[in-house]
This record gives sequence, C-alpha cells and structure tokens, in this order.
Amino acid sequence: MNVADESAVEAARTLYDEGRRLGKLNRDAEAVASYERALVQLQGVSEDDARAIVIRALVNKGWRLTRMKRWDEALSAYDEVEARFAATADSLLQVEVARALLNEGQTLERSGHREESLAVYEELRRRFGAEHDVELRASVAYALQYKAGALVKLGRDREAIAAFDELISRVGEPADRKTWRMVVAARLGRFWLRVLAAFGRA
Repeated sequence: MNVADESAVEAARTLYDEGRRLGKLNRDAEAVASYERALVQLQGVSEDDARAIVIRALVNKGWRLTRMKRWDEALSAYDEVEARFAATADSLLQVEVARALLNEGQTLERSGHREESLAVYEELRRRFGAEHDVELRASVAYALQYKAGALVKLGRDREAIAAFDELISRVGEPADRKTWRMVVAARLGRFWLRVLAAFGRA
C-alpha cells in the first residue's frame, strides 16, 4: 500500500469508528454523514483494508437511514453492497453481504413491502444456507425468523410454520442466550399458529 492510500485508509477508519460511536448514541444523521465521509476517503483505494471499511460503512449507513425511515436511500446503500461485493469469496465480506440482505428485508418490511421482503429473506437463505460460518448461520436464522413474522402478518400461517420449523432445525441446541430466545420465540410462534389452525384460521 502506498503512503497516500495508507493515509486514506487510516482517515476512513477514524471516520467509520466515529460513525459507529454516533450510531450507538442514536445520532443517526451524524452517523450517516461520518460513514459518507469515510466512503469519500476511500474512492479509488482497492486494498483489502479499504474494502472491509467500505462494505461496513455502507451496511451501517443503510441501517441508520432505515431507522430514519429514509427508505429509498437505505435501499440504495444495500444495493451498492450487492453490486460491489455479491461475488466476493472473502468470508468476512460475505458476513457483511448477508447483513445487508437482512437489513434490506427489514427495510422493505418496515416500509410496507412485505412480499418483496420475503424474496430478500429467501435469497439470503438460498445464498448462505449451506455455509458453516457462525455469523452467516446466524443471519440465515434471523432471515427465517423475520420471514416467518412477515408471513404471519400476510395471513400465510402454514408457510410461517414451515419457516419456524426450519429455523428450529437449523439452530439445533442454542449456544447463547440470543439464539436461545430466538428458538423459544419460534417454538411459541409455531405452537400458537397450530392452535389457530386447529380453530380454522389457517
């Protein structure tokens, strides 16, 4: 890496860290501005360190925009992740691609496009469902959880039960509290949907 690129990467990393700090304080607009300045710093830099900052800045920028209900801008950030990194074989970058898809699905759902969100969750499952990386497996599990929730809201209970079943099967014995809560919620959701089905809803 030449001196100019090294300097750009360091400046971008500082701005990225600032964006994360501001995000944790729920200062979303300021966080987005920091991520955008980080991305400007890295224009034309193609080193591995730069790529990692770029994809994380795009994903985090997108989520902050989602939180602010700036739907189109958020979706544009996730689309850029897909355009630039979808074909990557780097496992660390794949984790961020999966995060972008998960966030895209959430953004579509929150903005009233549940059918479109289902397609995104299914794409995440299709693309990363066979991976063994812990973080990718977690993203697939969340995609199934969100998919089931969207299906319930659409009144497609049988499909929701199938999504819950797959989530429970994939996760197996939960290894941490967050995953344990996810599995418990899936089991409860499946149970109540079956009760409703018995009374004629599904």
